[in-house]
Amino acid sequence: MTTAKEKARLQAEQEALEAATAETAAPETVGNTDKAMSAASIIAVAAAAQEVEKTDDEIRKEEEVTSVIYCGPSLKNNAMRQYDIFTSDVPIHVKEHLERCPPINALMVPVGQLNQCVTNISTQGTAEQVMFEQIQAYVRGEQ
Repeated sequence: MTTAKEKARLQAEQEALEAATAETAAPETVGNTDKAMSAASIIAVAAAAQEVEKTDDEIRKEEEVTSVIYCGPSLKNNAMRQYDIFTSDVPIHVKEHLERCPPINALMVPVGQLNQCVTNISTQGTAEQVMFEQIQAYVRGEQ
């Protein structure tokens, strides 16, 4: 099986060869055929390698799974508990709560931001603290 890097390298070499062949057709480059092919080949391979590396990085980013943690209060019937972690989309039964109470979604943060979110929840007047109280009111049935 040919990897993406190998395919790009082969394609770059083919393009370099075609470019060098086109250059050798001009009378002023007849003596420089090898130099033209070498230079064009090196440039094309380097450019293709950079493109492939970007593509591989993009693929890795798409494949990365971002885990989020819910920092708000537990919902009724344990539909979602405080500090539940989700690695993909939230379950269907949680989506209805997200629609009814948007602050729930705001308190679902990347795991790396957990400490900051908890600190903000315990600090009077922060957006996270206000949203936490709104979710508590929703859980109590006040919303």
